Amino acid sequence: MPRRFLQFVCLALVALLNFHVRVEAVDSAAGLEYKVKGAFLFNFAKFTEWPAGSFSTPTSPLLIGVFPSDPAAPILKQVLNAATVNGRPLLLKWLTPDDDLRSCHLIFLSRAEKDRAASVIAAVKDAPVVTVGETERFAHDGGIINFIQRDGSVRLEINLVAAERVGLKMSSKLAGMGKLVKGGRN
Repeated sequence: MPRRFLQFVCLALVALLNFHVRVEAVDSAAGLEYKVKGAFLFNFAKFTEWPAGSFSTPTSPLLIGVFPSDPAAPILKQVLNAATVNGRPLLLKWLTPDDDLRSCHLIFLSRAEKDRAASVIAAVKDAPVVTVGETERFAHDGGIINFIQRDGSVRLEINLVAAERVGLKMSSKLAGMGKLVKGGRN
């Protein structure tokens, strides 16, 4: 496993330890998977800089969109509830198909929501929204970050070109943790 990836996993686990009180009730394998991914989402928010005007005030919440039908949603709510990133509270926003997805700062789509991926990416194609998925080719198709499973471990694909196109700046700590890919968000 590459050293940088191990460093990022360690950062995610440290963040996860900060959430231990909120996630004790989740004990399934899927629960553990999404607790760890929740810690990753926390770090994605921590290591991303949004363009000026993305927040109405210096303490406006950072909105993480998730569809309530997504099996990961209740676990992510437990993990991220009451967390803060760079002085901003994290707030989970339950999305509906009619919502303006551009109002979110980060959107997570699990494997269960793979049929929505193309429409979500299209809806935010010119907005500074970090889209995070976990399906094959998500980042190649214009998503910003993708969790992929390879050889029994979870790895990241990061589409820096798509992020930079909409004014998002990813820390080198984040960018160095995954495989860089290009594509989408034209």
